[in-house]
Amino acid sequence: MKQTEHYGLNQWELADRIRMEDFNGDNEKVDAALKGQAEALAAETAAREELAAAVAACGNCKIAYGTYTGNGNYGSDHPNCLTFPFEPKLVIVQNKSVASAQISGSNSMSWGMMTAIRPLNGFILDGVSWTLRLTWSGNSLSWYNTVNAELQMNKSDNTYLYLALG
Repeated sequence: MKQTEHYGLNQWELADRIRMEDFNGDNEKVDAALKGQAEALAAETAAREELAAAVAACGNCKIAYGTYTGNGNYGSDHPNCLTFPFEPKLVIVQNKSVASAQISGSNSMSWGMMTAIRPLNGFILDGVSWTLRLTWSGNSLSWYNTVNAELQMNKSDNTYLYLALG
């Protein structure tokens, strides 16, 4: 009898003998996997609630964070845009595939981080080609670069982390 690749669930063929034990075993595997997912989700939810409570206890500080996946577009006609549940004062975007936040530019570097401070309208490293044009609008920040998607923090299929403070 064949089994699935990830959980080892039974996959019967026409000539196989079907037994109740096989179904019960599969149900136990599915139950265990679902329980593991529910526990992981509960732990993540508890951690987020704890973080939110800690931030709320600090007074008027607001924080938002998350990820997005680059799509390869760049330029003034294809800006990136993030919208938050509050008006951000500081936004940091980090390329997850870059091991450290690089804050200097060269032709061989992998573009690693952007820091946007309201109300500034640009983020510049080592000259004009590294410039990101920023636009603040209420709870949103959009930006673009005219050279390439990597410099715009939008390289195709790259994961980017962001943090906003308000």
